[in-house]
Amino acid sequence: MRSFIGVLFLAAAGLLATSPAHGTASASVTVNGTTRTLSQTGFLFEQIGAVGVNLAPGQSSDFTFNYSISLQDSGLPVAFDQQAVGCSSIFPSTCNDAYTGFEYAKAYLIVLQEDPRVGHNPAVVEQGVNGSVTLATHGDSFAESLTQAGALQGHIEVRDVPGANTFTNTYPTFIALWVLANPIPEPAVAVQMMMGLGLLGVAVRRWRADALATADRTRLSSSRDRLGPATPSSPHHPAGRRAQWFRRPQPLDRHALHILVLCHGRRGRPPRLRRSSRPVSRCGADADADPPRGR
Repeated sequence: MRSFIGVLFLAAAGLLATSPAHGTASASVTVNGTTRTLSQTGFLFEQIGAVGVNLAPGQSSDFTFNYSISLQDSGLPVAFDQQAVGCSSIFPSTCNDAYTGFEYAKAYLIVLQEDPRVGHNPAVVEQGVNGSVTLATHGDSFAESLTQAGALQGHIEVRDVPGANTFTNTYPTFIALWVLANPIPEPAVAVQMMMGLGLLGVAVRRWRADALATADRTRLSSSRDRLGPATPSSPHHPAGRRAQWFRRPQPLDRHALHILVLCHGRRGRPPRLRRSSRPVSRCGADADADPPRGR
């Protein structure tokens, strides 16, 4: 019964100590040195820059947008989360991908953004307007790490033709990031994990104590088997153990032990201690000359 309870105790401690797996899905975009990163479940849409033009007829401007995009996910299953849902607030709009049951990351970049429904003087020539890049993981059970880098070019010109006027405009740069990640352990989960580790330590200590007690009982049983049945005179019987307290000490076996013998030398030499492994009645070389003196 105790072993069954111990197994249940260990299993419960192991379940409490198990840390839930958490993913590393993230998305990052850098444009001309400006970086935005999203490393947890969510949606981010932000304007990170803008360029303006003020061109007279016959003038032009060129623009270069150097960018890098990096995405990654762990391919772990994850529950649907509304925080990873959203669409950009510009026209045309871009939205998150469909939910697949797994982590995913997506990035969208648009430069020289302008509503295509806005009309300009026919003398204005725009090239590279609304240049965009989209990169996304596949949202499946395979971990992915994607990187893309490059440059987007833009050219704005006002032709010197009859009816041309000075052209003034601002072109913003927007980024959008979507991440659906397996959540990291919350504080409550961390506390639960520490409690589980504590219970596991208690269970291991208790198991070790039980194992040591079992080993002691086994050794005692083996000793009793060798010594035979306990009798009142045997040492492992309670009555025999009590009797040992009143038993007179037995003389040592001088044939088996080294005995310290106090010897007196000849001609007044001081006494010395000598070890002997055999019964002695006299002290070494002095045995033939003088008998040992002493009390």
